[in-house]
Amino acid sequence: MRPSLPRRGLLAAAAALAAPRVLARPLDEARDSGWLRIALYEDYAPFSAVEAGVPRGIDADLGTRIAQELGLAPRWLTRQAGESVDDDLRLNVWRGDLTGSGTADLMLHVPLDRELARRNDQVAIFGGYLRHQLALAYEEARTGPEPGFEVFERLPIGVETDTNSDFYLLSAQGGRVRANVRHYLPFEAAMEALRGGEVAAVMAQRGQLEGHLRAPGDDRFRLMVPRLPAVFGREWTVGAAVKADSRDLGYAIGDVLDALRESGEIAAICRRHGVTWLAPQG
Repeated sequence: MRPSLPRRGLLAAAAALAAPRVLARPLDEARDSGWLRIALYEDYAPFSAVEAGVPRGIDADLGTRIAQELGLAPRWLTRQAGESVDDDLRLNVWRGDLTGSGTADLMLHVPLDRELARRNDQVAIFGGYLRHQLALAYEEARTGPEPGFEVFERLPIGVETDTNSDFYLLSAQGGRVRANVRHYLPFEAAMEALRGGEVAAVMAQRGQLEGHLRAPGDDRFRLMVPRLPAVFGREWTVGAAVKADSRDLGYAIGDVLDALRESGEIAAICRRHGVTWLAPQG
């Protein structure tokens, strides 16, 4: 599953099991060690993915720059997304797993949302650095230009299973699109289905679509941002998280993120990966 708040916000997060809190590393301790451990999703291209054992993508580049600006070397903690962002924060930031693999000093791509922050008082969430939108990639020869969702009452549309896009499509047009929704895991399978003609469109995060539509022949597909009810999380901002008792480290990282955003460097990192940077809100 993908780290998008709207998707997860539609699912009630299970309460965390009682466990001792992992002590955070303050800024001085991180600087004394010479490294910063950063948590990334391992299957979330173009934002983060592990290739030949090395993290790649927008968040990997950004994490490297954050570490560099703090005078530290990046170390990586890469995991698949859990059932909710709450699970991911517990696993990657404040408690860890039962194998003792530890936690990270910093986790990237965390939705900035008041309810998420309220539920997770063990962490501090801050530093919005980009905004997501839901979008459609479509084959214009089949759908016509800028199709409305009524088109998918007769044409198949692909979506990654159990995402906010999935939730929307299952109810679109009063449920009349449901029969033509095709579900895929992982997300890349939906894009292959689009290229192979199995579906006429794919609905997903705009950045995911842009980052994957870079293969030869992909210029036949178009991208649009449809009008959606706000309840389906049509757009949201993501930032960073540290343990709640490591706020001095969080303040330092926040300052770096502000500087990288204002200088245009985050936008440039996104462009290198084929993604349009959207300014964070909130």
